[in-house]
Amino acid sequence: MIKRILLALGGTPFSNVAVRRGIELAQAHGASLVAVTILDTRYWQTDPGSWMSAGQAARLIETQPWIAAQQRVEKVVNEFERACSAARVAFEIHRPKEQPFEVLSDSWRYCDLVVFGLRGLFDYNLVPEPESIIADLIRNGVRPILAVSNEYRPIRKVLIAYSGSMESAKAMKQFVQMRLWPQALMKITCFGRERVESERLLADAASYCQSHGLSPMTESVETSARSSLLTHAQAMDADLIVMGDSFRHVLLRNLLGDTMSDLIRVADRPLFLSH
Repeated sequence: MIKRILLALGGTPFSNVAVRRGIELAQAHGASLVAVTILDTRYWQTDPGSWMSAGQAARLIETQPWIAAQQRVEKVVNEFERACSAARVAFEIHRPKEQPFEVLSDSWRYCDLVVFGLRGLFDYNLVPEPESIIADLIRNGVRPILAVSNEYRPIRKVLIAYSGSMESAKAMKQFVQMRLWPQALMKITCFGRERVESERLLADAASYCQSHGLSPMTESVETSARSSLLTHAQAMDADLIVMGDSFRHVLLRNLLGDTMSDLIRVADRPLFLSH
């Protein structure tokens, strides 16, 4: 059950999709929305040379991109307010001028799900070290995260990446328990295990889902998730990928696990990132 959904708004196309997805889920689950803008003025207006090259700093000063960034954020906030009012969804907005990711983490304490265009941090240079920012959020307990893509797509097919690890099991269980899209077709795919072992793991995973009234398909893939997960999602025409394997790396160091980092950077469809 979800009753409070947290949105991160950076003024990119990912923010527009996050708003639409957030409202869709709020309507389906009778939830309210909490939006936090993530444009940090420290990165745009004070001493840019401290975190970028001299050439980049000169171009920043010359073009003043923070003005355009502020305008984009203001536009998406206005659209968010109008869309929530039209959909009769309760909402609140926080617009921190500094340390927005700390505000996002604080707000998460009282929310059930984060909807965030994580790839937008890389594609639109919103922060100097996006991978570190995402790792910090995860280590601070900000999860599950629904990482939206830059284009909206209805969730009809879901691929659950499963390796038998505790992290991937937790991700599967949390997705099943939240019942975000209970009518979607589900496939549990076990990556990186020998066939006999993967078939045992898949049978147990399917049994768990069936106990929650779901009937997933299963598939065994001997190659690693890093090398073949996105390919399999595309072949299935999955609208959402559920994964949790890389979180153990996040908790041990300041970077994302390889599989998660690669997917966030290149995925053309939403990701559900859990424990």
